[in-house]
Amino acid sequence: MQFRPSSCIAAMALVVQTVLAVPSIVTLPYAKYNGLVLSNGVTQWLGMRYAAPPIRDRRFRPPEEPLSETGIQEAKVHGDRCLVTGRPARDPGHSEDCLFINVQAPTHAKGNSRLPVFVYLRGDGYNNTLTDANINATGLMVQNDNDFIVVTLNHRLGPYGFLTRGDGMASNNGIRDQIKALDWVTRFIRRFGGNPEQIVLGGSGIGAQNVLIHLTMQKEYNPHFKGIIAESPSFPPLLDLEQADKQYLEFAKQMGCSSNTKPKCPSSEYADCREEKILDCLLALSADDIQEAGHNNTLSTLEAPPWDRWLPVVDYDLIIDTTTNNFKHGHFAQVPFIIGNVVDTGTAFAHRDGRSTDDVIDYMGDLYPRLLPEDLEEINTMYPNANDSCDTPSCAYGQISNVVQDSRYVCPALIATQGMKKKGIEGSYLYLWDVDDKSDGPLDPDTRQNMEAAMLWGPVVVDVPDSFKQGGGNDAVPYVKQRYWTNFIRSLNPNRQHKFQDYKYSMTAADKKIRLALWPQWWTGGRKRLVFGNGGKNRKRDTGYIKWTCTFWDRLSSSLPPMSQCSSTAPSGTPAVRPSGGCARELASGNDVAAEAPGLLPATPRKKKQTASASCRDVFMTVGRVVVVYLKLRFEGCWYGLNRRRPGQSAITTPRDEKDRVTIGSRCEFRRTLGSPITLTVLNEDQRPKDYAVKTTDVYPRPSHADWTYLEKYGIKASSGGGRSSARETIARVAAGAVAEKWLHEAYGVEIVAFVSSFLELVDTLTRDKVDEFLPVRCPDAAIMKRMEDMIAELRDQHDSIGGTVTCIIRGCPSSLGEPCFDKLEALLAHAIMSIPATKGFEISSGFHGAEMRGSVHNDPFVSAAAAAKATTPSAGVGIPPSLLHTKTNHSGGIQGGISNGMPFSCCV
Repeated sequence: MQFRPSSCIAAMALVVQTVLAVPSIVTLPYAKYNGLVLSNGVTQWLGMRYAAPPIRDRRFRPPEEPLSETGIQEAKVHGDRCLVTGRPARDPGHSEDCLFINVQAPTHAKGNSRLPVFVYLRGDGYNNTLTDANINATGLMVQNDNDFIVVTLNHRLGPYGFLTRGDGMASNNGIRDQIKALDWVTRFIRRFGGNPEQIVLGGSGIGAQNVLIHLTMQKEYNPHFKGIIAESPSFPPLLDLEQADKQYLEFAKQMGCSSNTKPKCPSSEYADCREEKILDCLLALSADDIQEAGHNNTLSTLEAPPWDRWLPVVDYDLIIDTTTNNFKHGHFAQVPFIIGNVVDTGTAFAHRDGRSTDDVIDYMGDLYPRLLPEDLEEINTMYPNANDSCDTPSCAYGQISNVVQDSRYVCPALIATQGMKKKGIEGSYLYLWDVDDKSDGPLDPDTRQNMEAAMLWGPVVVDVPDSFKQGGGNDAVPYVKQRYWTNFIRSLNPNRQHKFQDYKYSMTAADKKIRLALWPQWWTGGRKRLVFGNGGKNRKRDTGYIKWTCTFWDRLSSSLPPMSQCSSTAPSGTPAVRPSGGCARELASGNDVAAEAPGLLPATPRKKKQTASASCRDVFMTVGRVVVVYLKLRFEGCWYGLNRRRPGQSAITTPRDEKDRVTIGSRCEFRRTLGSPITLTVLNEDQRPKDYAVKTTDVYPRPSHADWTYLEKYGIKASSGGGRSSARETIARVAAGAVAEKWLHEAYGVEIVAFVSSFLELVDTLTRDKVDEFLPVRCPDAAIMKRMEDMIAELRDQHDSIGGTVTCIIRGCPSSLGEPCFDKLEALLAHAIMSIPATKGFEISSGFHGAEMRGSVHNDPFVSAAAAAKATTPSAGVGIPPSLLHTKTNHSGGIQGGISNGMPFSCCV
């Protein structure tokens, strides 16, 4: 290899570039930006583009790469902020062309400084009438050693950021803007002296809510951050695809685009043509047109619940479930975190007045339409109104405020902390902001939350009450918060300034007036959070006192999002939003699922206990493989399954008259379980002990019964129906299964259908109601059912009997269930099914017939949704949204390698 002078020059240039301070002119692949060097040691680049202008054909689209620009672009002032629905057209400082990013870095930063980076999402509402002011981070940086970088950005709001057409338009473009900006930071922050491997994502209010959305995105999403800070995040509902689609059509109608289909579309292509013309019409509108039409169209009013109209959508692409459910199911990036809320936040967002208890119930019913009447009564009992005898406006305001505070802020934050800590995350810090303005009187709640956010930037750059300024009673408060936050930005630990520094009190010049209290990690053995108080004095307080309240809201969490009832179905393999109310099947559904309070969470497995005998007085069951917290149990749910099981209902079954009435012995409130093992008792009202009496003529044990094996194993001649081997014990399976099925349906949207299939090929589009129409043998083919009935009746006359096969279809089964070796899902199911008396065979999907098929035919390739819809096998593609992979044949029956793949599961017994 020859020595070349050019190589030496290039190497020297690289070295010089890395040791010199970052120049004010930064070169990016698409533009050169000239920043502003401030006298306080900070250089800032404001109003840089991180994406192409989202206007004209790029409106309602995901962000695209920024366009190339010639010459040096001045980056000394903020770019326009994004438009919001509640503001008038041509609002100064706002524009549809708004995708700008800002970087503030130490002037002394070098190309190889690798400084920590704090990306802050402002608390801009999805649809609010105001956006947050532009952030000035110089006070935070200068007061705290000026050794990190702060990045802020704009993202689209209102319809520009969250208008979604279920199957024809990208969803959550406002969130996609944020992802694009984070990607920009990862790619280019080195040029400003930053470290792309040490990014902390933070925000306040709705900005904090967006932080949590990023934290809980699809598992395949690779987060651009190593830690998060969420200040007073709200946990409002998210829309489902059906609601988003309806909102799209309403918006198009409001804009005058819903009937704009001229020239007329041909009937054969009407749907696609109409959709294209509606979108063309919306793209042709000016921003002024949209602002004028939408100026007064907000939901957050004194007459309506405080939800924004334009919300993120559960699209199964970026967002697969509500934020709370994602935390409960462990679906989040495992990074250290700080999360907390302000005292009495709910008061600022309880917009409506209430004059009686009924008003409060109406308010909560409007806020959460999926709550049942008994749920609302329970809320009213949980939060009594101290002014219930009052008949003037605002008498129930305090009651409403407490409900909103706990349901939207305090408890979701605690649930999120519990969920993250259970994943073993090191670095979990919870706080409560309880700071008032000592000089000017108590702050109103809205101001208090704004002050919490303002304290991060400090009184030098933010207008704050006098008590927070130099010499005031709260002048230490900003510095306390700043120290904790900047420590976390540097080390992912609020207690230490640098990553590898042991904890010690910082005693620099900026800290002489304060001493940071040790902020303990929150964990199940030490549930302490830090309480920020007046004067910069903090204290640690256990969260045990809110545990019961938050357990209550965790129990109701599946009913809180006001999503359309019985609407969209989550793709198989993703946790669906649990239905309740009218959506919850009151038939045999549910589970004896394991859960320690609060919520439905795994606990130590316990075996199901049961006693059963054909001649015993009753059957007693303790459903305990998993314990269920706050599952709604109705007697009718168990009776439904037991009625299907019990004999004596037709001429072709045994004449035994077994009522099978179940009694639920577990403690319940409001017809919901409280977490103790579920006990069920069924009286055996047709015992017939004489049928099982020992006779002197009995030389041999009864054929096909367990008399002989029971005697050999236990030394007991269990003449009473074979003792515990009696088929009577299946009543326990049916009752326990009713509980299990209910939970599976509510928690994951799982639907189970079974039918007699001895003479019928596999069909998986049947519903339980359809199967039940064909009593008494429950065969879904009327002609074959008649043949079966005739055959059974003929054999009965001959004192004979016959068996059959039952096919079971499970739809909505999540993926990733089962293990690859000994605990394969089909092995576990076979173990359970083959333990049912008289069961002699178990097949998965193609079963033994698969051995007679060629590999080319039996193979189960993955295909697109369109291809699956044309598949010849009925089970392929049924019940799975088009966004996920399908298998063409489903010959594998929803299980591959012992693990469920999200397709419908089918078996034959």
